[in-house]
Amino acid sequence: MNSTINTFKILVLEDEFVIAQDIYEILEEEGFKNTKIANTYKQAKIVTSTWEPQLVLCDINLCTPKNGNDFVTQLKKTNPFVEVIFVTAFNDFKTISSVKKVSPLNYILKPFSKKQLTIAVHLALNLINLKPHKTSVSLSKLSPTEIKITQQIANGYSSIEIGEILNISSKTVRNHRYNISKKLHLSNENNSLLKWAISNLS
Repeated sequence: MNSTINTFKILVLEDEFVIAQDIYEILEEEGFKNTKIANTYKQAKIVTSTWEPQLVLCDINLCTPKNGNDFVTQLKKTNPFVEVIFVTAFNDFKTISSVKKVSPLNYILKPFSKKQLTIAVHLALNLINLKPHKTSVSLSKLSPTEIKITQQIANGYSSIEIGEILNISSKTVRNHRYNISKKLHLSNENNSLLKWAISNLS
């Protein structure tokens, strides 16, 4: 089911309270009613442990050892379909290069205008609704855990590494891999699941 403005789940990760509140109010005025704020890496981890945002508006520098890029990298391991827009004052090549791995939808420089922000979020909602990954026929056959495992397979992780990411045993991961292959009607050929995951989820 496609998300609407009212149901679209947005997390604002911003260490400056005033800016975070400004973003929240801009989104609320625009009609985005399902928005939460986190001011620290730790708060964001707590919020996303029980709630899965579809979009993160994320500052990079959080004035802590763990930055916004670190948070998004970790979040994508358990919520692989989440999208991110970085909202930051940093425009140097090193910083921009460092966030490429998480494939942000956009990169907005501070200070930003209300129009810049709202256009970026509306485009993100439209893009997420157009993407077939979460509602595809094949993935609809899989459980949430199986979808997460399949995404991690596409990311190149082994069963042991996936187990560590999802806090389950490697044996459980292997059992899931077997069940996923059956549900997707894949052949017994070596790496058939890996090939499917890379082709459809990378």
